[in-house]
Amino acid sequence: YPNIYSSDEMGNCFRTASQIVDPVETVQIPVDVQGCSTFQSPAIVTGKQGRAPGELNSPRGVAIDGVTNQIFVASYLNHRVEVFSETGEFLYQLGVGQLSRPWGIATHGDSVYVSCWGDHTVSKFSLTEMCRVRRIGGEGSDNGQFIYPHQLTADPIGRVFIADTGNNRISIFDPDLNHLRNNTFY
Repeated sequence: YPNIYSSDEMGNCFRTASQIVDPVETVQIPVDVQGCSTFQSPAIVTGKQGRAPGELNSPRGVAIDGVTNQIFVASYLNHRVEVFSETGEFLYQLGVGQLSRPWGIATHGDSVYVSCWGDHTVSKFSLTEMCRVRRIGGEGSDNGQFIYPHQLTADPIGRVFIADTGNNRISIFDPDLNHLRNNTFY
């Protein structure tokens, strides 16, 4: 399985490892704030393989809230997001019964954004309200539609950049997921 590398709002780098190790499915958070250049020993190993709360089944995206240091993990085959403390303790779940094969994940302020391969959508969750507040997309190539949205990230002012794999573009949205523009690559 491939490793996915990302960084949080504070510039800390991390990796998602999707392989099974001594039957534990892991998400490794390496210590490296020098630009994702070295990935040696993980600071945290979180989660075990399974379907129960706090367990992971094919983890994909990882995001770290720069304020609370909570770790958000898209559990692809569990169809939800698992949330852990900075020490790896399971805290809660997001999107139970609302997500279809979540892949990418990003945080900004009190918002968590999740891309889903299963239904070609992106959802916004409010951590203040602890619920989904917006869902956009559906399969297609019009503005605001996706074909297998992959990774996503939010910039410092809250714009959300979504890698729309099937449409060969980066779709850009405001913090409320209103479409701003597309950058298409062929």
